[in-house]
Amino acid sequence: MKTYTVLAFLLLAPFVTAHAQDDILREMVKRADLIAKVEVLELVGGMIEEAGVENWTATCKVLTSVKGKLKQGDKIKIDCSRLVRKEKEPLKFEKGKKYIVFLSAKAPADIHHTIDHWVGALSYNLHLFERTQKIANELTKKVQQD
Repeated sequence: MKTYTVLAFLLLAPFVTAHAQDDILREMVKRADLIAKVEVLELVGGMIEEAGVENWTATCKVLTSVKGKLKQGDKIKIDCSRLVRKEKEPLKFEKGKKYIVFLSAKAPADIHHTIDHWVGALSYNLHLFERTQKIANELTKKVQQD
């Protein structure tokens, strides 16, 4: 009997995990005013504004807009910070790399902020990008129907 229980768990676990990931992604898409696939062109900063917080600005080129008024080719600035304690946490962005960014439109128009310090900028991968696009399209259709 234990063998069947373990086998059932192993067969169902990927589906349960995928569903949970979609729920989290759906919430991120709902919260974000702007979502885009971007490439980091430049990182500037390193100034410690307050005790333990180092501020950086990433200049990014929009490769694909998923949600909001960004257009392909737009250059945007994204404010990013990291905690500096005994060990510095890694920067969210690296020059030349691609990311999927979930941004708030509540900041001044010339600089954007991610919706969450930890998951507001995710390293690009095709599967995640396609899931983000699909969920954004589903939510847009639902709003238009209501």
